[in-house]
Amino acid sequence: MITKEIRKLNETVKDDDKLISILKNQLLENDLSMKHKEDKAKIEKRLKTMVDMTLKIYRDNASGIIDDKTYLLMVNKCQQDKKELEEKLYIINKHMDKNYDCDKRLQLLKEKVNQVLNFKELTKEMVYQLISKIVIEYPKKQESGKRTQQVSIYWRFIESPL
Repeated sequence: MITKEIRKLNETVKDDDKLISILKNQLLENDLSMKHKEDKAKIEKRLKTMVDMTLKIYRDNASGIIDDKTYLLMVNKCQQDKKELEEKLYIINKHMDKNYDCDKRLQLLKEKVNQVLNFKELTKEMVYQLISKIVIEYPKKQESGKRTQQVSIYWRFIESPL
């Protein structure tokens, strides 16, 4: 069974379009990277605006247009908003790094599969290089009385079944 799955993975890796399709589906399901890019740009623009606004508030206070109490309230509010935006930006950057990491891991998987492309016999080393884990579900009885069991192979570098 594992040999069959490795051969199937081999065919998938050979077919770049199919591989790219699988990767895109994973990215769409997991991260919505395009939305993250848009959100990142908005947050970075807003942070720049807040720096400019803080400088303007400082100038207004220095020139006596606003009093010290109002100045402190406005600066504290700006700093609080800035902190929240920076936290959101940090989370978005983590998600975007995860997407990049997924691309890298997929490339590593492709390289490993190409190394063992034409195997005649499955060895322990091949299994260790390619497979992260194998999950075997409890057996289920079908209406026909036949017993079935779901087996999922999680590939190293992409941590998901294909």
